[in-house]
Amino acid sequence: MVRVKITIVGAQHLPNKDSWLAGVSDPFCRVTMVNKPEPEIRTKTIENCLSPTWNHTAVMEWDGKTDLHFLVMDQDMVKDEFLGECYLRSSDVKKGFNGTMSLTPGKKRKVKKEPVLIIKVVTESKTPCGSCAIL
Repeated sequence: MVRVKITIVGAQHLPNKDSWLAGVSDPFCRVTMVNKPEPEIRTKTIENCLSPTWNHTAVMEWDGKTDLHFLVMDQDMVKDEFLGECYLRSSDVKKGFNGTMSLTPGKKRKVKKEPVLIIKVVTESKTPCGSCAIL
């Protein structure tokens, strides 16, 4: 396993899934390896915001070969709703990524501006014995 440091900076232009009575979407972002529910990284929920800033950094144990899945959801009392998703290919995880990714907003969903997720992914280098450095 390889340690990967993931920073979920924020998102922009998210669709509003809430009714006019409830305000606007309350987004959070979840990161997993594709087809593997664990380990998971999750941001806090930002209430009533379509362009949230999370600045959430966490380290994930990554298998070195599986793509990463970023899922943005609207937190609701009854059931969370899909806002968008994107995938970071394993080759991009290996070399590192710092930038903006387009979010797929879901079927039959018209958007004025393309929703995006801003992330930074860095693979942490391993030392020969895993926790010490050669002097």
